[in-house]
Parts: sequence; C-alpha cells; structure tokens
Amino acid sequence: MLRIIIGFSDGKENKMEKSKCLDMVGSPWTLLFNGACSKFGNGAGIVLLSPSLEEFAFSFKLNFECTNNVAEYEALLLGLRIAWKYGVKDIVAKGDSELVVKQIRKLYATKNQ
Repeated sequence: MLRIIIGFSDGKENKMEKSKCLDMVGSPWTLLFNGACSKFGNGAGIVLLSPSLEEFAFSFKLNFECTNNVAEYEALLLGLRIAWKYGVKDIVAKGDSELVVKQIRKLYATKNQ
C-alpha cells in the first residue's frame, strides 16, 4: 500500500531504495498528491509514506500549459509511476481534488474532449 502526503521536496535526490520497498510488500503505504497551476508555472507534488512513516517527497515542474485539474491528474500519475518503479504494489492514493478523486472512484463521469 502506498501513502502520499501533499508536499514538495527541496529538489535533492531522494534516498528511496527499491530493495527496502520490496521488503515491505503487503505493508500499507499511502500516496498523497497535489497539482497546481499559476501564472508563475505549473507543478506537481508527491509524498510517499512508508509503513514505518519514512517520508519520500518529490516535486516536479510541469513544462506545459494546463488547467489545475490536469496538474492534479499529472501529480497522481507521477506518484503511481514512482511507486511502481520502486516495487510498491498496494496503493492508497489521497488528493485534495474532488473532481479527480470522484472520477477515479467512478462517482463522476468523464468527458472526452
């Protein structure tokens, strides 16, 4: 399970080891994600918390024009990719975007545009 907390890293390399994550197979993780857009730039923040409450924070600059909803989706997808890369398979994702959370849970319909 993967637990993510909304937050941003200081830009330094994270010391997340794949072997350490694989040792925690079956243990609950949480993924928290957040995306944001402004006239100063777009970004995504992710924090993964291990079962032992170790924090792994990541931040990304999104180098394309987007809406806040798109930035939220990008943050979720980046968090899931990072978790997968390190062998975390059981994931609980949490975010502050009602639209994204309810679309993923199929409580809101999506529109193709």
